[in-house]
Amino acid sequence: MSTDKRDDTPRMRLWDDRENARKAKTAILILTEAFDAVMDAGQITVHAQTSHVFHATFGWWAWIMRSSKAAVLLHDNGLDHEADPIIRSILQHALVLQWVIDVGDQALEAVAEHGENEQRRFFVHAQRAGWPSPEAVGAPVAPKPDTPHPLLPMVKNFAELCRAYDAQTAYVAFSLYSAHVHPSVQGAMAYLDDQTGLRGTPAPESYSGLLHTAACSIQTTKTINRLIAGQPFDQAISRAEQALGTRIDPPALRPEHRPPPPSTS
Repeated sequence: MSTDKRDDTPRMRLWDDRENARKAKTAILILTEAFDAVMDAGQITVHAQTSHVFHATFGWWAWIMRSSKAAVLLHDNGLDHEADPIIRSILQHALVLQWVIDVGDQALEAVAEHGENEQRRFFVHAQRAGWPSPEAVGAPVAPKPDTPHPLLPMVKNFAELCRAYDAQTAYVAFSLYSAHVHPSVQGAMAYLDDQTGLRGTPAPESYSGLLHTAACSIQTTKTINRLIAGQPFDQAISRAEQALGTRIDPPALRPEHRPPPPSTS
């Protein structure tokens, strides 16, 4: 039986309202302040066997923490709707981070190959555009492999990754936020009203972004915390879940997508 006091926090549904937005803000700030304190103190020591995975994903987690703080700042200034592009990216980063830590080396290989492909594509566009020094942004190092990495779709297609985690609701939210990242009819309609005409603020009021941010902050901190010696974020995670009023469990990868166990031979 687990003795982790975080298990005492029940799981419950949070409704999109001001009170839960207040709880989400408190949870986010608990974690971002803990992140800043640990980083300022230089207290992070990672387990040797997973140090390469930690170093590969730390930047994503740091970005999630700082972007979560940005979401709170926008909320405090009445700009919840305008924070949607940040929330969308937090959602995507959180699940990709989870996947890389769950799968390990094979996922890192796929992420690296995707990065090389994107660098190669950008380099070609820079040359075609007459960019004066395309080498300054990094020339492609290796030719494109003849056979794509089998896990590449997980990096390129967020819908694939969501299906692998039975997290289709995350993709629905991601898609809704996408309407405010790219020019769209839905994005334009947020500032129009049938009765009053033009609006300076979006309608209806929503705090779902802050709730998603709190959930992603807790999930990713739980996941990255297990790679750190002494798990220094245990108390902050417990306090954040208590503040939010629900337990956030990291998603579980479907069995067919899990890496095979290491060979003992």
